[in-house]
Amino acid sequence: MSILFRITKRHIIFLIIAAMSICLSLRASAWEKPYAKLTIYAFGDAGAKAASGNQGHTWLTITNTSGKTITFLDYEIKPGQTISVSIWPDSSPNTEGYGGVFINLEMIVDKGMNVTSYSMDITEDQFKKIEKASPKESYYHDGQNKGTGLNITDDLWHNCTTYSTKMWNLVADKNHKISNGTIGVDVPGTVAKKIAKWDGSRQQKYTPSETVYWGDVVHITKEKKTVHPYDYKDLYRKELENGTFKYTEGKNSGTFKAKYFLLVNIDQKGVPELIVAPELYAIGHTGYIYTLRNRKLSYCGSYSHKGFRSFKYVKKYKSVYYSWWTNGIGGSGAQLLKMDSNGKLRPYKFFYECFKSMYSTKKLFYYGKSGIKDSKKVSQKKFKKLNVKYLGKKLGKVKTYEFNANTKTNRNKYLK
Repeated sequence: MSILFRITKRHIIFLIIAAMSICLSLRASAWEKPYAKLTIYAFGDAGAKAASGNQGHTWLTITNTSGKTITFLDYEIKPGQTISVSIWPDSSPNTEGYGGVFINLEMIVDKGMNVTSYSMDITEDQFKKIEKASPKESYYHDGQNKGTGLNITDDLWHNCTTYSTKMWNLVADKNHKISNGTIGVDVPGTVAKKIAKWDGSRQQKYTPSETVYWGDVVHITKEKKTVHPYDYKDLYRKELENGTFKYTEGKNSGTFKAKYFLLVNIDQKGVPELIVAPELYAIGHTGYIYTLRNRKLSYCGSYSHKGFRSFKYVKKYKSVYYSWWTNGIGGSGAQLLKMDSNGKLRPYKFFYECFKSMYSTKKLFYYGKSGIKDSKKVSQKKFKKLNVKYLGKKLGKVKTYEFNANTKTNRNKYLK
């Protein structure tokens, strides 16, 4: 028996549309652009050894590869920037009593650890899965429950490994999922051993790609709110209320009363720096600069600016600017200071011009890093060109900030 099937024009159109839909779907899934890079890290002793040995830590990092600024629970991640994320116990000395999801804490406290890691690209939808699931995990109470000093449930089955593997498994393929829910897996060292077996895994010292300060660390609550445990405003306000500041520069140290203050993010990272001055005179002032490091006020350095009561800053070069003059030889100079990776002010650029002697009409021009001894004589033409490059025409690149009197009203206004 034969069955005749009449193919009509309508059938052909339907088949073409169906084929096109399938092709477009396959192309979309194959060509979907990576949104971020997800990496899992782990270190520590495995199995029962972890109880008495190196308990270790497990965490994730997310690197923005989208080419645009994205947000993870209201935390902005710029193109190419990396954040770390995991959960920490409320009794840890690093968490200020908060237990749960933290952003960027590992990039400070786990720097230099020998870790095992594995990376994969994730799409925007996968990124949002992790973001959506994270607040639900923002609890980790391992302290003093009912006087026992131990919360077995959280310690063993809801710790950093639990969170990291849960988030990882939301987006990993079946060959790279990490089984969870047992005491053996909720130990960082066990995760490290598992990762080490995968092709493409890495074992090296953890070196964060970003320079992170305590002010960059954020806690995420279950309500998706961000908390900054290391609030610079509270610390700065208390220091200004006390009023007495200490400084040490080489062999010199001392104290002074801060009558004026202002905030400027000099290195354009983390928290803004606190600049304080004991006095502001018409002939100039000395400013002392502090920042927040390791949850404490840290001294960065000072400058002495002749002829100005204001603070000067070059945003393009992230530099403090100050200037002076020298009587007798008609000299005038300017210095740029920049913060190093340890939060200390260091000489960056030095400019100085003067007459050769008190009675000479010949001018000399110096350019370098710090002081005449560390600088070279340059031509007037080159000197002017370098001035324009770093300071701008008529100091156009130098921005002026006015100090605030250290009063209760101003402290509440700027440090609330």
